[in-house]
Amino acid sequence: TGRDNTSDGSGGWVQAENVLDSSLLGQADVRFRIAFGSDGSVNDDGFAFDDFMIEPIPAADPGIVGLAQPAGSFGCFGNNETLVLDIDNSGIDTIDFSMDSLVVSLVVSGANTGTYDTVLTTGTIGPGQVVGVDLTGVNLSNVGTSTLDFSLTFVGDGDSTNNDLSVSLITQPIIATYPYFEDFEGGEGGWVSTGFNNTWAYGTPNKETIQGAGSGSNAWVTG
Repeated sequence: TGRDNTSDGSGGWVQAENVLDSSLLGQADVRFRIAFGSDGSVNDDGFAFDDFMIEPIPAADPGIVGLAQPAGSFGCFGNNETLVLDIDNSGIDTIDFSMDSLVVSLVVSGANTGTYDTVLTTGTIGPGQVVGVDLTGVNLSNVGTSTLDFSLTFVGDGDSTNNDLSVSLITQPIIATYPYFEDFEGGEGGWVSTGFNNTWAYGTPNKETIQGAGSGSNAWVTG
């Protein structure tokens, strides 16, 4: 299986893994095939390969698939959030957590800070299976961007390269009083911009037509 999502990884890098059929043993050549998107588009930077490795499939290989909850990268988070981290087993044997426990750790930094651990001591995860692990009581109430660093610790892990994940979450303010007014002079105001080929940016407009903000010096501007 492979992952192809530019929101994963760092700097556009993503990790892809594929199981090689035993019929390929002894083959001297490796060929990469690039599959474009449905519209045939590709970023101007092109493609790159690095850190290529061929290794036997380990007996036990728990790894992080991704953050399942929250599904988005921003929201009005509180001080008692439950995060769900998807983990899988890329090994060939079923992992029994009653025999060997799995520790899921989370370190939060940035607008919010904290350290959280969940220890799995019951249940199993078979080869190729994905299960969700809850991390409860996470405080994300402070407005701003927080970095969430997840890691796994498991005795007998055959491959530790898939044990870490770093994501960013933006906590937005809850609007509870009206009229609501935001002039963006104190910051981005909890606003975020997303979308394909997104060009919205926060700062001082300096365009051919839009020069300067409506008031003060900062605004959200595109172009």
